[in-house]
Amino acid sequence: MSFDNSVYLWLLIIIPFIIVFGIMFFQKKQKNFNYQFGKQFFNLKKNISYTKQYMKFSFFVLSLIFLTITLASPMYGESSRVVEKTGIDIVFAIDTSKSMLAEDIAPSRIERAKMELSSFIKSLKGDRVGIVSFSGVAYPLLPLTTDYSIAQLFLKNISTDDIPIRGTNISMAVETAMDLFSEGSKSQNRSRILIIVSDGESHDGNTIESAKKARENGITIYTFGIGSLSGELIPIKNKNGQNQGYVENKQNEPVITKLNSKELLEISTIGGGKYYGFEDNSIDLSKLLGEISQFERKSLKDEFKILKQERYQIPLFAAFVFLLLSIIISEKKVTNNKKEGI
Repeated sequence: MSFDNSVYLWLLIIIPFIIVFGIMFFQKKQKNFNYQFGKQFFNLKKNISYTKQYMKFSFFVLSLIFLTITLASPMYGESSRVVEKTGIDIVFAIDTSKSMLAEDIAPSRIERAKMELSSFIKSLKGDRVGIVSFSGVAYPLLPLTTDYSIAQLFLKNISTDDIPIRGTNISMAVETAMDLFSEGSKSQNRSRILIIVSDGESHDGNTIESAKKARENGITIYTFGIGSLSGELIPIKNKNGQNQGYVENKQNEPVITKLNSKELLEISTIGGGKYYGFEDNSIDLSKLLGEISQFERKSLKDEFKILKQERYQIPLFAAFVFLLLSIIISEKKVTNNKKEGI
């Protein structure tokens, strides 16, 4: 036997205290009765059964015990059934290039992206998610999974130091995402969505071709442009998070990174999705959730699950019976009228 809400069993600790209090109460009550009324009310006293009082109290305590067990949701025995799992496959491709350190989107482009995507994942139900990290190259960070806690953990640990090769290779991110979809595709007819989060400063000329290829393979691409159109410097920080200057080009001039919304818009258009911009520091992912909710959630596979049977009905019935007994049992002694009449 196991309990689904075993924390309620801690309430049983107070049962011994209730028993001790009850015994002391009845003893004090009996003593006070003798002191206050004495022999004058002896006949009244002799009609009360202290045994029945203790019995009523015992039934009341038993009802509390079984009620506590009911709250703990006892489970005993097993049953099996086939469960059909449905959902959508979603891959997040996250830009981890140095330009994502710019702070025009607070607290920084990369940190804001991680925060918003983590919140987005919390809102999903039954959909599989995967993560691709990319800068100069791309690599699969997390295969498709329904374990959202693991997905959020991987997301939290993403850093611009993960990939030493500089650049923003969006085309390789798309190709890597396609591989993730293929490896995790247990049902080829599932809806597949690629969400690219980047400032759009791609240094690769094959991005559009990759987007077309993805669309031909049934993948819908949404893009999220994160950054300002006016541009921002890229800070260099030490291990303590203190600013040590700004990234410079070969001419020792500070590099200004701007959001390239045009390319991201083109990618999403070719990919059959939409473009969302974070230019004004206000992000509303509810719109994307609304978009995704329109996709058909098709079967992943049929799962054979072993389910434990809930048995709360038994202690609940016992609690009711003992409580009823504690109420209906009279405290008076049973007298033999015939015997008294002799």
